[in-house]
Amino acid sequence: MSDGTGVGTGQEPGISNIIRSFRYWPRVFQMLWTISPGYLLIMSVINLLQGFLPALSIQATQQMINSISAGHSEMVSALLFFLAIAVVYGLTSTSQNYFETLYQTKLSNHINVAVIEKSTTLSLEDFENAEMQDQLKRVQNESGFRPFQIAKQIFSILSNVISLISISVIIVSWSWWAAVILIIVPAISFFTFLKIGQQEFVNLWSRASKSRSAWYLSYLISRDNTFKEVKLYNLGAHFTQKYKAITDGFFKQDKKLAANRVKYASLYELIEIIASFTVIVLAMLSALRGALPVGNVVAILQSITQIQSRSEAVVQELLALCQNNLYLEQLFTFLDYEEKRAFSITEGEKLHAIKDIEFRDVSFQYSNSDHYALHNLNFTIRTGQKIAIVGHNGSGKSTLIKLLMKLYQQSAGRILVNGQDINHWNIEDYQRRIGVVFQDFVQYEMSVRQNIGYGNIQEIENEEKILTSAQYAGIQPLVQSFPRGLDTQLGLWFEEGHQLSGGQWQRIAIARAFMREADVYILDEPSSFLDPEAERDVFERMGRLIEDRIGIFISHRLSSVNFADQIWVMDQGEIIEMGTHRELMALNGNYARMYRIQAESYASKEQEEEVLHTNMG
Repeated sequence: MSDGTGVGTGQEPGISNIIRSFRYWPRVFQMLWTISPGYLLIMSVINLLQGFLPALSIQATQQMINSISAGHSEMVSALLFFLAIAVVYGLTSTSQNYFETLYQTKLSNHINVAVIEKSTTLSLEDFENAEMQDQLKRVQNESGFRPFQIAKQIFSILSNVISLISISVIIVSWSWWAAVILIIVPAISFFTFLKIGQQEFVNLWSRASKSRSAWYLSYLISRDNTFKEVKLYNLGAHFTQKYKAITDGFFKQDKKLAANRVKYASLYELIEIIASFTVIVLAMLSALRGALPVGNVVAILQSITQIQSRSEAVVQELLALCQNNLYLEQLFTFLDYEEKRAFSITEGEKLHAIKDIEFRDVSFQYSNSDHYALHNLNFTIRTGQKIAIVGHNGSGKSTLIKLLMKLYQQSAGRILVNGQDINHWNIEDYQRRIGVVFQDFVQYEMSVRQNIGYGNIQEIENEEKILTSAQYAGIQPLVQSFPRGLDTQLGLWFEEGHQLSGGQWQRIAIARAFMREADVYILDEPSSFLDPEAERDVFERMGRLIEDRIGIFISHRLSSVNFADQIWVMDQGEIIEMGTHRELMALNGNYARMYRIQAESYASKEQEEEVLHTNMG
């Protein structure tokens, strides 16, 4: 079964799925070996040695007891043997904890890096897919530590099997059928607990979406950028209630499974007690008849306890191994996922400069939508042009920009760069030639240097370039006023943070775009943070900077974009008007109508302010 992301859903983790999941073992062992061959070999030796130690310890105890009546020399030898086993026990246990701790950390870090690296290769369309977000949540929550758990469980199973075989020899030397009785009960319980383990996996799998919802509710309550509205509208109790409802639902599922586990565990425990008690009684009767020395009886009693515990351990480890295999399948399925792009990001001819971009009958349709977000777009943008794109919300402006940046693959038509199909060029080179200030730009809770320098990370230590970019964005005086200059921490999430206004954050983002020295600069609707005067100042600054480049501006404020060489009016995914401000006003179409509405609104506000000022005077 698979979902829209091409990832198995795991809704039916039966025996066939468990067996199929073992196909990842070669990759698991390759990964385990790659992390640290030395650590892996040491842990293997330690676990094999620990498999023989229980039987040797029982033998040592038996010899000590039997040596009491055998003489002084045999007693000393037995004591020394027992002491040696105890020392080896302690050394192997300490060494195992040391190497496993280090190895687990290295492996977890390796997997986390692999997941992050894979995430960076996904397309924007992948990240906007809810099913992919659920898959990523599962991988981040569960799969990171599973390969180590599998390795540890395999070691433990081998160690316990060795212990079972070696200890069973002690029982078999007295009665073979007693050993069979002690082992068969845990073996039967395996299939019962396997079914419970499968249900646990299904529960955790189905929780991914609700887990993300719970995380988001927690985020809304605990972050400074959302706290103001949550506090003002008194939403804290509402979000807490929703969070509690989700976690309570999880608890009910867990409680039901826990009850089943306790019920069957108690049943099998009772059967095991009866079986072991029967064997103990028979051993004691043999001792009373003189058929067994006292030391052998003690050894048999210890063997019974060890066989029970080791048998149960093997069953539990096998169950956990099967369950971890299912989680492991999610990890490798995610890492093998073919992202939704019809182009290679690393192949293609090197692009040294963008001189023109042409759209030929380009259309785009979101995967979860029945209509086109963009339809039959045809235009060419050349170096030196400043293009302003205007239109109502939902008209397709931001979608057009995402196609320009190659964040989406067009559904139809061709995009040409310098006369060649865009897929002819190395996509990384292409995207590196574009500087963008997104409408939902990132506010990095980091230093000023990082916030601006991330626009061109190779130049992040070039203070002159960072300050020049800040000057282009009109915030060089602000940056120089900070207590630690470029190394001032921004935001309030970390110590000594310096909070900025929305407009200041936006200018930081604009400075970050200027760091790129790009061929194309795109400014996507800054009006949410900038007042009209500040927005016009930003547009004019960028306009002067890109005299010999391509500039694209998106804004709702038509008074800020009349400097552009061309203004494009978009509606329902199409460009319905093109021209200069004067040409579009003369056309007396949608642009002219929107412009007059905004002009009347500004005039009304000015009149109200004038009346208010007069009355106050």
